[in-house]
Amino acid sequence: MTLESVKKKYFDRLYGRVIKILYMYEEEAETLDSYIESLSREMVGSALYFKDEELIRIVGVINGLDKTSHHKVRKDILDSCKIVEELQRRYE
Repeated sequence: MTLESVKKKYFDRLYGRVIKILYMYEEEAETLDSYIESLSREMVGSALYFKDEELIRIVGVINGLDKTSHHKVRKDILDSCKIVEELQRRYE
């Protein structure tokens, strides 16, 4: 398996994992903070391995979510998903 195919597979799965934050927020899931922390750690490691700064941008956004505002959470998550979509297109 090439690095390019590994990246493609990772970014294909990442979209669902990022959008899940919005769904968990809307459902008021008790595990939201631990999910975000876990995903952030994984993405930092992947960013270092893949040498991809866009992943660090997403990490910054999800770690800085203003959870007092549904509008802000929704906007930030959807913006992050757009970045993931750009990454997906890069490795099609």
